[in-house]
Amino acid sequence: MKKILFLCAVAALFAACKKGAKTTDATPTTALITATTLLPAPTPAAGNIVEVWGGGAEFIALRSDGTVWDWGLDDSGKLGNGLSTPWSAIGTDPPSDSHIPFQVLGPGGTGHLDSIVAIAGAERHNIALKNDGTVWTWGNNNFGMLGLGTTTDGVLPRGVNDGIDFPSQIPNFSSVIEINARGYHTMAKKSDGTIWTWGWNAWGQLGDGTNSNRWSPTQVTSLAGQTIDYIAGGGDFCMALLSNHTVMSWGRNDFGEVGNGTFNTIGQFLPTPVVQTTGLTNIKAIAAGWSFAVALSADGTVWTWGLNEYGQLGDGTTTNRNQPVQVQGLSNVIQVSAGDQHIAVLKSDGTVWAWGWNALYGQIGDGTAIDRYTPVQVSGLSNIVQVRARDYQNLAVKADGTLWEWGSNADGQAGNGTFGNVNRTPVQVNWH
Repeated sequence: MKKILFLCAVAALFAACKKGAKTTDATPTTALITATTLLPAPTPAAGNIVEVWGGGAEFIALRSDGTVWDWGLDDSGKLGNGLSTPWSAIGTDPPSDSHIPFQVLGPGGTGHLDSIVAIAGAERHNIALKNDGTVWTWGNNNFGMLGLGTTTDGVLPRGVNDGIDFPSQIPNFSSVIEINARGYHTMAKKSDGTIWTWGWNAWGQLGDGTNSNRWSPTQVTSLAGQTIDYIAGGGDFCMALLSNHTVMSWGRNDFGEVGNGTFNTIGQFLPTPVVQTTGLTNIKAIAAGWSFAVALSADGTVWTWGLNEYGQLGDGTTTNRNQPVQVQGLSNVIQVSAGDQHIAVLKSDGTVWAWGWNALYGQIGDGTAIDRYTPVQVSGLSNIVQVRARDYQNLAVKADGTLWEWGSNADGQAGNGTFGNVNRTPVQVNWH
């Protein structure tokens, strides 16, 4: 469904850009601060793995030495290996795809990207945060989601204008301490607490009060003065977790994903509070799927809202919700993550539980092809310390530092040298 919506939106956007192209190019609205101190190196989750992320049919891993590794589908150059594949080639297995982890190259293809302290992955582009507070992006740029001030993809080795194959630094943008992304837009938090967004904005997902795309980072000024603990980007919406443990949300709201008690086909252009449903208190973590949202309460319960077509809200129904509902039969959760139409969570005992869409890609990991409307345990996983759900696949980090994938492996997401199949139970990534 998202691909169809995307293609329709592309046509609408092209027409809009022809009428007023100047409105899509924006510059930051406040003075930029240069980072003067290095961000601390993050503590590895297990072994030498610090963090794992995923985008459209691919995964990214950050190692404790500050290097970034990528594998899976390489449409638009998002693997950062210098060999991009045009969007039109999806469905084939071009040589640019990587079926095992591949180290992301440096700017211009020289050396490798290093000194990275955080990563984030979106549908067709990836983001990395360096220890000096600068942000680096690569992949598709058709909506300006790379933040480079243009929608030009750059000069590629094969002369095809289909993506930026190597990381590029976002100009005049520094002092960043957190990044996040989803869909075709990107988010960042600076050391002064301000929130910045850029990319596609058809439903107001950039939170600047308009639906104009932004090619450079633009401040979400309506959040000024708020203390933001964490940011999360959904398919066409965004969320911010405030220090008072409540959530603000904005962007597309067809299915109630903004969580403010309404359905709105136009979009919510400015941040609005998510309804504080009775029982949902002291939120400590959030995650955003394509058209739904997840919140983790300090008591270990999980709450969801938005699209529920495949039971991804975990309330035992397929009814869309415009305010939070509690996931049934689930407790002691310490981490939440959201895919396109499913959710995976980590419990305090090191087990992983999932629910939602499962019929085609096996992303629930229980060995079946049955959609799950309430949580079920992922088969064969224990001692897990980190889990990441993305698109139609998942990645988990074990305490021993090994990586495990389940779900779609159409483009090598399993990272074990294979492709074109579905893994309905976890398989180990072939780290090298």
